[in-house]
Amino acid sequence: MRTRDDLKKMSDTALLALLMWGEARGEGEEGMRAVGHVVLNRVGRPGWWGRNLNEVCLKKWQFSCFNPDDPNLPKLLALDLKSPTPEFADTIGLAGDILAGVSQDPTGGATSYISTSCKPIPKWATPDTFIKQIGRQLFYRAG
Repeated sequence: MRTRDDLKKMSDTALLALLMWGEARGEGEEGMRAVGHVVLNRVGRPGWWGRNLNEVCLKKWQFSCFNPDDPNLPKLLALDLKSPTPEFADTIGLAGDILAGVSQDPTGGATSYISTSCKPIPKWATPDTFIKQIGRQLFYRAG
């Protein structure tokens, strides 16, 4: 079984697929694509979030599925990247499409998102930074 430290050594496609799966697998293809584009939008604005995909994905407390205490983390670390389930194989393909630039950004340039069930609403999630809702996720251009 991999450890959290192994995430730093993964390919961009594998890491992005794990993040999309961990953050949005219950949101279907559009929700996972949206989360993947949030990551790419952050990479496109290097700075506080990080300067490359690895730094952005693994920035402390940014994506809950990679938090040490998140119940999703052991599930993600146990996924078989060489012989993935059909559903996760689709996610790997989707991540590859996002990184290759052949997937349109459904978020309109969002750099952050929260679940509709998130309470309390973070201070950065203001009406003037709100872009759109996709499924049970609210997307913002923040930071």
